[in-house]
Amino acid sequence: MQLTLLPGWARGGATRLQVEAVRVDDRMRGNGLGSAMMEWAVAEARRRGAALVQLTSNLSRHDAHRFYERLGFVHSHAGFKLVL
Repeated sequence: MQLTLLPGWARGGATRLQVEAVRVDDRMRGNGLGSAMMEWAVAEARRRGAALVQLTSNLSRHDAHRFYERLGFVHSHAGFKLVL
């Protein structure tokens, strides 16, 4: 996974941690590795003073969405991209 700290203007200038490219090999799924990775990312966000952890996930990844919701993430925004 890729983690990026983002300073921001929103939320009173709060720093956010952006989580991207979370991947667990198919053969390793179901053993808690993904949960452990995300728990570490959240702990790292706290350690670095972030007020929010955010991530995006492709709309077709229904299993991933359920996984993130089980971890407490809330589906809150629609995203847009412009391919260049």
